[in-house]
Amino acid sequence: MMRQELSALFCEDHIRSFHVEQVDSTNDLAYSLISQDQREGEEGNDLLEFLEDSPKNTIMILADRQSRGKGRNGHTWLSDEDGSLTVSYIVSVPSSLLQDQAMNWLTPLAGVATVQVLEEFVADKQENQKDCKGEAFDRLQLKWPNDIMLRGGKLGGILSQLVPARGGRCPLIIGIGLNLSMPDKLLEDLFELGALATRPACLDWLMEIPQGSDLPAFRQTLALAIGRSLSAWMGVFNAHPHGTSRSLHAHLERMNFLADRYVTVTFPTGISLAGKVKGIEPDACLTVEFSDGRTRRISVGDVTAIRTGWSALPGTSSAPGPDGGLTASAAGNNLFNHSTKSDSDPGRTGKQGKESR
Repeated sequence: MMRQELSALFCEDHIRSFHVEQVDSTNDLAYSLISQDQREGEEGNDLLEFLEDSPKNTIMILADRQSRGKGRNGHTWLSDEDGSLTVSYIVSVPSSLLQDQAMNWLTPLAGVATVQVLEEFVADKQENQKDCKGEAFDRLQLKWPNDIMLRGGKLGGILSQLVPARGGRCPLIIGIGLNLSMPDKLLEDLFELGALATRPACLDWLMEIPQGSDLPAFRQTLALAIGRSLSAWMGVFNAHPHGTSRSLHAHLERMNFLADRYVTVTFPTGISLAGKVKGIEPDACLTVEFSDGRTRRISVGDVTAIRTGWSALPGTSSAPGPDGGLTASAAGNNLFNHSTKSDSDPGRTGKQGKESR
């Protein structure tokens, strides 16, 4: 798809947004646009220039239909034209930060930014915001490393992808998919048939989702609100990456869907182990106590919550293999160079783009 096939939606100080009716993958489209800008050099790289103008600048690509959405580890993200939000954002980070542990927090950053917006949308639809915080807010959680959870089901997912860069800033693509509304029977059937890896959830469990001709405007409003929240978070992350990591750590601990849950961890080697989640480390690794009594930090792998106790599930091993993907290095203290809240937490970003602390 060429740049001219995109429709400009909205432009403000730190957001440039585009719309496309149908695309294979919004992340793939975002990658091709940035790569095209890099190939065209100084005469055609207006998107790259926009990203370099400010650390808060964000490019948004919203699609009505996505036919080949992507998830982690080669998984497919299924989307429905009438009940899904499929959007990708392009932000940037200093190239000098690429080897820093703070980079591990960029996917959780997108998750926190999205959940904060969803909480505000739900609160706006509730008659009593206090009651909403006591019920609906507690059910919006983040599952390490990239899932948004609602009442135990998967509401959405996040896929981050770095784009190789030649300059001082490196583009980062953040794809977000959300289930807005689908018939419960369809969701259950897809899950039971094995088409979905995780039991799904929908935003219309918490609020009424516009339908028909009103749905596109709602999707655009929600996508722009997430973009503004993401822009605010990226502004403070770029200015104070280590302090922002500390703030995100606190947010993720509060929203942690896996806290104290029994899980199976499947590593890229195919080895699966059963254990209990102990928490999130300062470098964004997951800490799991396995059935052999050893506690390890997990940096890669698929994590599934289970209802069994310490016994390993059928086909799993009770001890890690030689290349089970476990990491045992100590977390570095360099994440805490800037720790004040005013430096590291943009607070909530409302639908009007206002920041509050």
